[in-house]
Amino acid sequence: MQRHRGIGIPFLLVFVVFLLNQADILAAVIRVKPGGNDANSGADWANAKATVTAAISAAAQGDQIWVAAGTYTERIASRVVGELAVDVALYGGFAGTETSLGQRDFLTNATILDGSNAGPVVSITNNAGPGTRVDGFTITKGTAGISLLGSAPTITNNVIRANAGQGIYCVNYRILGVSPPNVAFPTITHNTIADNAAGNGAGIAIVGTQDINFLPSSAPVIANNIIVRNRAGQNGGGIGSWGHASPVIAYNYIAANTASAFEISWDSDSSVGAWIVGGGGIFSTKSDMGGQPVQYAIAAPTIINNMIAANGGWLGGGIALVAYPYEPLVPPDKNPPPVVTNNTVVANNGAGIYWQNSFPVLRNNLVAFNTWGLEQDTVSLSYPVIEYNDVYGNVLKRAPSDYKGIAVPRAQTQAPRPRLEEAGRISTASPE
Repeated sequence: MQRHRGIGIPFLLVFVVFLLNQADILAAVIRVKPGGNDANSGADWANAKATVTAAISAAAQGDQIWVAAGTYTERIASRVVGELAVDVALYGGFAGTETSLGQRDFLTNATILDGSNAGPVVSITNNAGPGTRVDGFTITKGTAGISLLGSAPTITNNVIRANAGQGIYCVNYRILGVSPPNVAFPTITHNTIADNAAGNGAGIAIVGTQDINFLPSSAPVIANNIIVRNRAGQNGGGIGSWGHASPVIAYNYIAANTASAFEISWDSDSSVGAWIVGGGGIFSTKSDMGGQPVQYAIAAPTIINNMIAANGGWLGGGIALVAYPYEPLVPPDKNPPPVVTNNTVVANNGAGIYWQNSFPVLRNNLVAFNTWGLEQDTVSLSYPVIEYNDVYGNVLKRAPSDYKGIAVPRAQTQAPRPRLEEAGRISTASPE
């Protein structure tokens, strides 16, 4: 009997590579430039479309849209087919002659999306995933710069400024499957987010899912951004996080942002207390945006290697961590702490780090020249871990104010004092 040989592994590898190459070939590039025509195909610069909206309408899954320098007065939204978004990558910063993505220079070729204060400039919805990309734009004059609803796109290399609302507003995230739930979170990197004004979370606002029993805590990655001069009327000048949300906040430069400067009112529920807290640089809470406790929510941000300087807030000029309510009976793995480590927190108007009804891990931070250094609310339950921090030079009315609401840690090993420019060094280089 003649034997037939099976398909070997090398053949399978070649076949997979072939399929991947075919996918790249099938993905189209649609070009947009001032003076184009939306009736054009966008297949080359000579046949470019005139608007980003028209290019999105023509795009298929995995396509790229290249947008030449200029000002586009339009509000754009992700394309939705049925009930799902089509993942399309938008790239700005072209001169209008390039033949490859690597030739663009988004620092020189300003590509501006102007929302004319009529709504969010960019809206991404309906389960858009990491393949949806906004890269290399100036996004301005919206009621929000970028609004993310139930999606997990890649937001990178943009200038998001002068919006009459949050620079980035992020609610929920992408669900990839339901048994078990697999999710993807937004990735926000290498952006400049500046001069936005909102009631809460002026630079970036994160609102966690309400389906706590079903989905994990929302964990967008916010890294290597410059977040400056944003103004919140209540909480979270630079970054604000609410409810079932545990963002990763790393290697950012967060400076000159402001939140509420004073207490407005006390909630009638004494367990909530004064909802107007502050958090000029970073604010995180287990409550929703209206100040109502979200039971069993996990609010455990990881705040690491950031420079947090010259921000202002009524409580927590640099960082404010508020966990309403504290739930001591919840197992530790279901109630993890906020982690604040290796940050430089300097020259903030208000406490460098403030916490209330919380049990943060504060380790290896430099906290200097703030109104207060480390401040713990004196009437709430708090069980912090405070180790290896360098807390010095904090002064209020010419009196030392390194610690408020807590005793000076005994036998705490102080880390060596680095030069400030080294302690807060971050990478702002764009990914290749």
